Amino acid sequence: FNLERDFASQIYSLGWIGMLLFIGPYVVIMLYAAFEWLRYKGVRTFLNSSMIASVACMLFAAFSSGNVMDFLTASFILAFVEGDLLVQVRKNKKVKEIN
Repeated sequence: FNLERDFASQIYSLGWIGMLLFIGPYVVIMLYAAFEWLRYKGVRTFLNSSMIASVACMLFAAFSSGNVMDFLTASFILAFVEGDLLVQVRKNKKVKEIN
């Protein structure tokens, strides 16, 4: 069934550990990418900035309105965007360290 306010209501259906396992990686990857974006100038590309902003907007929509993380399509899209974000951040970070 659909739940309102994904972050808060997931606690009731999955418990604290289930919510952290289900939604935690999305938040951790976004915070890691934002930290690396602030830390390394080479990571501050338009692609990385737009992916961080899109992930933040989707997670904010999930927190404020709900019914976002319940659908498998939205979770897959978010997972692929965050996976590509990690690849881009690591690639740009290595290029900056080499130069």
